[in-house]
Parts: sequence; C-alpha cells; structure tokens
Amino acid sequence: MLSILFALAGCGDEPVSKEALLNQEVSIQEVVDKADPDKAVEEIYKSVDVGGITTGNLQFVSDTLGIDPGIITGFSLRYSSGDYGLADVIIIRPDTGKKEDVRTALLKYQENRTAQFKNYDILDAYSIAQNGLLYTQGDYIVLLMLADTASAQEIIDLYIPR
Repeated sequence: MLSILFALAGCGDEPVSKEALLNQEVSIQEVVDKADPDKAVEEIYKSVDVGGITTGNLQFVSDTLGIDPGIITGFSLRYSSGDYGLADVIIIRPDTGKKEDVRTALLKYQENRTAQFKNYDILDAYSIAQNGLLYTQGDYIVLLMLADTASAQEIIDLYIPR
C-alpha cells in the first residue's frame, strides 16, 4: 500500500517525503453490510441545531406521511415542528414492490412542507424544503430536508449499504 502512496505522491509538483506520508492520517471507510438506520438518524441529529425535533412513530407514518404501515418493513425518522426551522430525516424500508408507493408519499410530504414554509420561512425552511433530497439507498427510501444534506448523506453512507 505504501508503494501505491509513493507512486501517487510523485504525480504532484512537489516531492513528498516518506516521513510526511507516514505522518498523514489515512481514512478507509469500512463497507457496511447490515443497515442501521436508527444509528444513522441519531448521528445526523448530533450536529443539527434546530429545536422542536420529534421522533416519528407509526401514527406519524400513517397520518402525516400517508403511508400504510402494512407496506413497510421498517423506518427511522425525526422531524421538526417547524417553529424553529426545518430538519426532517425520514428513512423508510418499503416492502417488496412498494418502493414507488413510499416514494410518492414522501414526495407529497415534501411538497406539503414546502407549501407550509412558503409564507412562513423560518431560518430558510422554505429553501430547505424545496431542495430536499429524496433518493433510494439500498433497500431504503430516504428523504432529507435539513440545512446540510451533504453531511447527512455521508452519515447515511456509513450506516446503510448502497
């Protein structure tokens, strides 16, 4: 491995000493083989500075997200009241053949949150809702509506296989 580092180091304009390379911290992300969406959500919210955060339950999934609990096999989510800004993270594992149903429901939820903040924009919540990310990660559908979606995605990569 060091020979690869030395070979790559020679590609730059300035030479890099062996000692400098050995002192650098090398970070290698381990490949996740078992999903832990609860841990992902927990880690994301360690850096979220928005008040009024609630952990979602099956009633929220059914009533607010409009998802029949019978078509999902798991979920982990937290959402903000909206009084102090927007910071919603929703990770849902749909049952086989139900990904599109879950995706459609989450898209509608995102549209509702965008409308909610159109004339009541607290701490850039309107823009955050508009620019929310809805994507598939492995067996899960993920909706991120928070100020730093890039960091949240990096955390999700650590806890949910692609």
